[in-house]
Amino acid sequence: MRSHLLRAARGGDRDALLQPGQHYEAARDRARHRTGADVLATALAVAKAINKQPVVARVCDGFIANRAFDTYWREAEFLVEEGASPYDIDKVALRLRHVDGPFAVADLVGLDVGQLISQAPTPGPAPARPLLGNRGRYRCHWQARPKERRRLVRYGANARSGTPDPEIESLIARYRKARASRPARYLARRSSSVASMQVINEGAKELEEGIAIRASDIDVAAVYGYGFPSWRGGPMRYADEIGLKAIAVAVERFHGTQGYWWQPSRRLLGLPKAVTIFRRTET
Repeated sequence: MRSHLLRAARGGDRDALLQPGQHYEAARDRARHRTGADVLATALAVAKAINKQPVVARVCDGFIANRAFDTYWREAEFLVEEGASPYDIDKVALRLRHVDGPFAVADLVGLDVGQLISQAPTPGPAPARPLLGNRGRYRCHWQARPKERRRLVRYGANARSGTPDPEIESLIARYRKARASRPARYLARRSSSVASMQVINEGAKELEEGIAIRASDIDVAAVYGYGFPSWRGGPMRYADEIGLKAIAVAVERFHGTQGYWWQPSRRLLGLPKAVTIFRRTET
């Protein structure tokens, strides 16, 4: 089986390569099944044979990268509600060498996808997300549009980058007015930093729950899967650079002012004061 799949990978046999996906789908911890060592070794070998960077994860909604970066998008929307411009947030992300900003990624994936995901049950209170979420104005304002026009940015023909959409800016202003919110003045760079804190906190929870084996696995998934700046080394390596004590203090402060969605990771709060980097927490 393994040699057959590896030959298929090297020879470009796409039909044969569909088979490992059955193992990924069947290996569910909640069903008390465990992925066999031979199956795991084969899957990793196939990934390398087709020039992909594999990461092993336990099962949860979103696995490693999608779960962590959903918090990034959610926090970016909260920041827009509080006064930040989505276009400025994306510009800062590009200046920090992200492949794309959170709202450009949302356009690429499809706003309808984000809206549908937000309808899934959540463990806590459902956030009122102004642009992508189930309660957002996007649902009533954009649903009548064709899918290719349900975007936050205006794109020209064959363009990878675009310009701000006045309709979106008006939509945001109306949303803020309807909620009687008084937008604060946000520096876009600060907004991007705050959103990154959410990813780090969620990554710490993944380590706490055993979803990710080590912090470096989260970094690999973030860099290869979401275009996190490779020069930062990934969000968990970035946390080491900032300092875990400073991260914990900031997360606790945001939890006190923002509530449920900033609930700190117990692993992050429970680290000994002598531990300053995530790598020292790995065994």
